[in-house]
Amino acid sequence: MNFANVKAITIPEGNVNQITDGNGVVLWKKNTGPDYTEPFYVENDTGSSITVKVLRNNNLAPTITAQYSYNKVNWYNVDLTTGLSVAKNTKVYFRATSSRNGSWCSQYTNYFAYFSGLTKVGGNIMSLVYGSNFTGQETTFPGSFTYNFNSLFMNNKSLTDAENLLLPATTLTTGCYSQMFKGCTYLTKVPELPATTLVNQCYQQMFYGCSYLTKAPELPATTLVANCYGSMFYNCSRLNYIKCLATNPNSSYSSGWMYGTASSGTFVKASSASWSRNESGIKSGWTVQSV
Repeated sequence: MNFANVKAITIPEGNVNQITDGNGVVLWKKNTGPDYTEPFYVENDTGSSITVKVLRNNNLAPTITAQYSYNKVNWYNVDLTTGLSVAKNTKVYFRATSSRNGSWCSQYTNYFAYFSGLTKVGGNIMSLVYGSNFTGQETTFPGSFTYNFNSLFMNNKSLTDAENLLLPATTLTTGCYSQMFKGCTYLTKVPELPATTLVNQCYQQMFYGCSYLTKAPELPATTLVANCYGSMFYNCSRLNYIKCLATNPNSSYSSGWMYGTASSGTFVKASSASWSRNESGIKSGWTVQSV
């Protein structure tokens, strides 16, 4: 059936969640909150085409099988040498698997792969480790490898919007999101960080050097662990709002995380938490509110 000339769709009454064209393309979907079944995507919201690449550190990265799709039905392999040209106002989905227990990255073995040339990203990041087995229900990382998304978007100067990126894992691994957006200077919209059980270095340097960021994502975890927030907002010079619900603050958990942030701002903390007033706690000059 050709839907090219359809001007409107009448939504039937009853328990209907979506309407498709019969070939898997969703024409309408009920708004029920975040769609965790939507794979990770790159959206070009600029006025010209961009080139997105999946790069490998010193060509030593594990064997990455990366694929892209325009409709989430037909998938094609990404050329890791030339990358993929993404036209303006176009969304491209990605999925991938790796030969190293499903992990993209490992800082300590010098193996990692990462994206470049991005402007806007969204969707469920777990499609980048579950590949063709991705369903949207995954809340753990496959295998036991650590540093799964370490440095994934690092130094993307053109990346501004990651607000709709879904990080649904409830079971984290060491360093899984560390340095993820490090050096993304113009990033202003960031994803939610819903995990409440943290692990060593999970968010270390995650937004390091994001100098256009003004508001941090809410940090709901009540129990912090070694270096989980270390240098997380280091040199985020415009950052002036943080809400952190930790009840056991300690400088070894958040070493230098507010270094180089705005000289004044608002810090919302748990009422029972006692923070030091320095750049590894709550920066002097910031107003403190309790909840």
